[in-house]
Amino acid sequence: MKEKLSRDNWLGLTGMGGGIVLYLLARLIEDWEFDVLGASFVPKLSSVLMFIFGLLLFVTSLPERKTLTPVRKNPAARRQLLANLKFIAVLIIYVTVLPLAGFIPASIALLLVMYFYTVRRFDLPEILKGVSFSVVSILAVWLIFTKQFDLILP
Repeated sequence: MKEKLSRDNWLGLTGMGGGIVLYLLARLIEDWEFDVLGASFVPKLSSVLMFIFGLLLFVTSLPERKTLTPVRKNPAARRQLLANLKFIAVLIIYVTVLPLAGFIPASIALLLVMYFYTVRRFDLPEILKGVSFSVVSILAVWLIFTKQFDLILP
């Protein structure tokens, strides 16, 4: 008799697959010789951790064939899942565009998308607040990490 995989099994497989995809994308980030860890270190580390946690979830839930995480059957949970999937899709697009566009433009665009997704209003004051927040915060991050910590951002 064929048994179906549980929700946790699928979550684990998705985490493992996402970790593999993100690792392959992180390998495209160019590392320079004089940078100790390289610009691709954090994305590679994150993708390896994503794969490991997905593997752990898959392996621990496989023998029991039951879901360890709570299953919610309400519309709010479905909306939250869709919001999380949209967020993951935006991050994958960001990681893909980052080597092409550079840190500052790609990160400003990411923050703008996240800001407008959060406030859900597109009037002039909100646009000005979103653009100014994105530009100031990304420039502050860039200045701190490049001038204070001497790190090279992609």
